Amino acid sequence: MKLMMADTADPAAVRDLNDRLTLAERALCAREGLRDRSWFKHLVYAPGFFNSYGTDHFPAITDALCHTLDTDSSCIPDWKYTRQAIARTAEAVNEVVDVLQPTSVSFRSTI
Repeated sequence: MKLMMADTADPAAVRDLNDRLTLAERALCAREGLRDRSWFKHLVYAPGFFNSYGTDHFPAITDALCHTLDTDSSCIPDWKYTRQAIARTAEAVNEVVDVLQPTSVSFRSTI
């Protein structure tokens, strides 16, 4: 998918692109937040749960894959939540694709 740049001489085009980008960013935030860290809402990046302040990419999925630590510090995945996190993240990414489409045709319907 290629995002077309707005004609900066056309205020309506700039506004439309800005609105689409705002909606895309909102689509990547979960109202309920991340499990055990509801104050973090973003589904693409957040501070890591187990790596202190390092960034996790797709944190809901990462957290689910390493939900708890065993006594030897190895991860114990929560497979049920992993499936839910993948589905929720994929839903958000698909919503972003739809929002950023320059036409009303869904990207997913063209592949």
